[in-house]
Amino acid sequence: MTFNLNLINARFRKWGEFTLKWKWGFLVLLVMLDLIAVLGLQRVQLQSSWDSWFLDDDPIKRATDRFEEYFGNSDDAAILVEAPDVFAPRVLKMIRELGNDLEKEVPFVDKVTSLAEFEFSRGTESGMLVGNLVPDVIPTDPQEVEAIRKLAFAKSNLVNKLFSDDSKQTWISIRLKTIPKDFGKKEGIEPLYVVGEGIHKVLSREKYREFDLKETGMAVIAYDKTNFFTKEAARITMMALGAVVILLIFTLRSVRGVVVPIVTMVSSIMLSYGILGFLDIKIDTSAITIPLYLGLAISVGYSIHIINFFNRRFRETGKRKESVLYAVEHTGWPLFFTALTTIGCMLSFNFVDITTIRWVGNTSSAIIIVVYLFAMILTPILLSLGKDASTRQRSSIRKPIFTDVVFGGLGNWTLRNGKKIIAISMILFIFLGVGTTKVYVDFDVFNGFGLKIPYVKRLWDITQSKIGSLYSYNVLIELPEDNMAKDPAVLRKFEELDARIKHLELTKNTTSILEIIKDMNRTLHNGDNSYYKIPEDRDLVTQLLFLYEMSGGSESKQWLDVEDDYRMLRLNVSIKRFVATEVEKEMAKIEGIAAELFPDASFGMVGTFVEGAVIQNYIAKGQLSSFLIALLVIAVLMVIVFRSLKAGLIALIPNLTPVFVIGGIMGYLNIPLDMMTMTIIPMLLGIAVDDSIHFINHVKFEIENSGNYDEGILHTFKTVGKALFMTSFILIITFSTYMTSIAKFYVVLGILVILGLLSALLADYLITPVLIKWTRPFKRGKTLPTVRKMSVQTVG
Repeated sequence: MTFNLNLINARFRKWGEFTLKWKWGFLVLLVMLDLIAVLGLQRVQLQSSWDSWFLDDDPIKRATDRFEEYFGNSDDAAILVEAPDVFAPRVLKMIRELGNDLEKEVPFVDKVTSLAEFEFSRGTESGMLVGNLVPDVIPTDPQEVEAIRKLAFAKSNLVNKLFSDDSKQTWISIRLKTIPKDFGKKEGIEPLYVVGEGIHKVLSREKYREFDLKETGMAVIAYDKTNFFTKEAARITMMALGAVVILLIFTLRSVRGVVVPIVTMVSSIMLSYGILGFLDIKIDTSAITIPLYLGLAISVGYSIHIINFFNRRFRETGKRKESVLYAVEHTGWPLFFTALTTIGCMLSFNFVDITTIRWVGNTSSAIIIVVYLFAMILTPILLSLGKDASTRQRSSIRKPIFTDVVFGGLGNWTLRNGKKIIAISMILFIFLGVGTTKVYVDFDVFNGFGLKIPYVKRLWDITQSKIGSLYSYNVLIELPEDNMAKDPAVLRKFEELDARIKHLELTKNTTSILEIIKDMNRTLHNGDNSYYKIPEDRDLVTQLLFLYEMSGGSESKQWLDVEDDYRMLRLNVSIKRFVATEVEKEMAKIEGIAAELFPDASFGMVGTFVEGAVIQNYIAKGQLSSFLIALLVIAVLMVIVFRSLKAGLIALIPNLTPVFVIGGIMGYLNIPLDMMTMTIIPMLLGIAVDDSIHFINHVKFEIENSGNYDEGILHTFKTVGKALFMTSFILIITFSTYMTSIAKFYVVLGILVILGLLSALLADYLITPVLIKWTRPFKRGKTLPTVRKMSVQTVG
């Protein structure tokens, strides 16, 4: 059994006849769908938290849920205060007012810890008191202020942690309550965004603007990221849309040629994103433009292919309906096949264990389906509206087509220089292949997003300060027996774990129950720093914890499971920055140290640092699996449809070309693979395969009807060569708008996609025809003499 393209084309012609017969009904239906889509767009929800990247059954989510069961919300926020002297009365007053405002007005804030409000233990005549370092009435007398400073610096564990050793920086920590799982679901509200928005509103008040305040934390990042990328995505999308309109006007030079693709594109994207709104599927702000751009480019590309065949037939006959049916007949099958292969490539993202990547794949697939349906229904209908050409119009439009001459000449040149082309291509493939082996995975907000984004620059400044940090993680030790967390021997092992983690390259500082116990022991011995240590006696540890609570202390429950069985120890680690090459090494070291010190205990790690490491691992594995699956999908479909193993393998060449080009560039230019760049290869495979299918399908059709390979290839250059160039050019211009962004990963994404598209197009023009001529994968229809050298002929 073989695929008879003439028979398949005839069936698509019947579909065209059916569409035109019921065109007004279809138009009413499509208008109704657009109106419904507008309602759906109003329900679209955005999200920016890292938690949304993980699947519900992911181990990291289960570990986080267990952590929150004991210690509450794992997401905190913080503010870095910089001033000539943070102990100055006006600064202390501001810090206290700010803390009160945050606790009263920001949703889900549990407690604010700052220089003006934190647990400070001191000895008294009656024993001990845990209260504030700064009194309720902030002193203005310089001597009293210096006395406060001296008391603070006497606690060495606070220096370069709560405040810097030069008194110019201090850290305000904002602890959050556990947010209900169902919060904001009906309203489409992102909980962390609400928290970040509340913090931003407080800091924006006039009384705080004169101070140098820099906020951070996942809630703050969720707010800033959503606001920035929502505006940025809208801006570059409008630029892309404007560029497409200008290109269509310039290339097609007709109102209908511009209106048809634009209407198809807008309707398709509106309906696709409207469906997401109705399904309550949240959209990650940084990834929102990828399916949108893909839908924009593919919808224009599909329309251009149909318009190209319509215009060619209309020049010959002047009959509008006949030209529409001819266009549907000759483009319906290759467009269907391209949609199928592109969907297969994008669905390969489902083998990556990151929800945002899966969303990109599934949403892109849905958009492609809608785009194809709109292209095969709306485009023919819109092209059919109007009159046939008059005799004068027909004579004027039957002029030689310049593009036929150009692309026919290109085809002739390619067939004459096949050996040189293949030789040069092999050298380039080897060179780029070596570069591909140098690609590495990295996930760094500063390298990926760039410091030109205001909020990213602010976060960078925080990490460069003496006390501030962007990321943190928690180490959990669950002991095998009750009350073991009070055992001095266990605590000293925990102290060793703390000390060894402090010496890791990425660690900035640590916090745990050890500080409370050692500080209480020191306070009990009149502030003697030699007693800043774990007591030898277990009963004394128990008494210190009891005395701490009786004296007004309440923070121990953040570090011990005090309300349960004293089996859980928590260590919070703030890090300088996320360095991908070191993350997994340090995690492995910590796990090894914990196993050595606590062989019978359970060990766990949660937090942004850990999540970043897990995402990095998923990216590394997911890129390979999604690429191989996408490649397999293309190969299998090509072989099945073309009924030729040779044709299937030939079709892979132009699709592998962008892989080698992008991989080589990334490797040689030290561009890391991250969550955004990993989407490029499968996406380009899906886009590049479109042109390959159109070219090979038309060559097959010509050979089956003419029996001559040279003639079939040259006719294909003249009939679809222009459409391939136009669609690729529009895609290139569309993605070039990414390069106007201040977001570094958008610029990188734009450059890589453009180079990938160019390489795929060149492979279609230069490599594919040569391989088809050499291997002769299709059976001939008519037997005609071989034409050794083809002259360029124009159609019509």
